[in-house]
Amino acid sequence: MDERLQRSLEFSNYRLTIANQKNNIKNQVLDKLIVYFNSGQFIADPITLAYIKTLSEFNKEAIVLDSLRNPIKITNLKEFLEKLLTVHNESLNNYYSEFQKINRARNVKKLLNLEDYE
Repeated sequence: MDERLQRSLEFSNYRLTIANQKNNIKNQVLDKLIVYFNSGQFIADPITLAYIKTLSEFNKEAIVLDSLRNPIKITNLKEFLEKLLTVHNESLNNYYSEFQKINRARNVKKLLNLEDYE
């Protein structure tokens, strides 16, 4: 096979692997952003954080719709906000570190951590 064609195929495979790895990490982060609180399921995204922060400035408790559109009574908004912030920050820190690993990988073996097994 022509050397240029071989390099082109390797690069294409590398780019496809990077895209797959980034999508996998994004899906993992979305899963880690789920917070269970007072029998409700919430997503610790910026919109929810801002909403709960605003509510907590005016009230100690409130009824909030969870991600499944169920009304959930939150009796301690400050505690709930802290939980959301913790989960959000941990998830984003993990996302950042994994994203940096992908960006530093210069070939498919490094990208898939296969060099550790050789």
